[in-house]
Amino acid sequence: MTAFKRYLIHFSLIGVLAFMVGAVFVINDKSVDGRFLFFLIPAICFYVFPMALICGSQAEKSEFSVKKVNGCKVDLDRVFLVHPLYKKAKHEVDGGVEYVYVNRYCAWLAGAVIVREFEDHYVVLAPRSYVSKLNSERYRIPRDE
Repeated sequence: MTAFKRYLIHFSLIGVLAFMVGAVFVINDKSVDGRFLFFLIPAICFYVFPMALICGSQAEKSEFSVKKVNGCKVDLDRVFLVHPLYKKAKHEVDGGVEYVYVNRYCAWLAGAVIVREFEDHYVVLAPRSYVSKLNSERYRIPRDE
């Protein structure tokens, strides 16, 4: 399933919840006109589809290569595990390392980041937003050789 479809489901659930809350308010408050629900549906659609497009495009996976430069390697744990919004679990997989959320819903929504290390570069399967972090000097550490 593509990232767009996952985020469309995610934001559609939020839209359905907002619609249900709006419907309860309309039903309970007799002074509110029934047109409220008629205008609530397009308002939710104007929220759901752009958010799914934006978040889906940012979360779309791409495979890219990151070079080890000046005798330094990238501190992958600091890039993917340290910040509270980043991945929380690290697993060894065949030929590489996989970073994933512990929460099942977050893991389904965001997916895993897979990193394979070679002599002079890394091959990373991750959202494009990580490219700048992985190429940054801030996350480089001297190689242990």
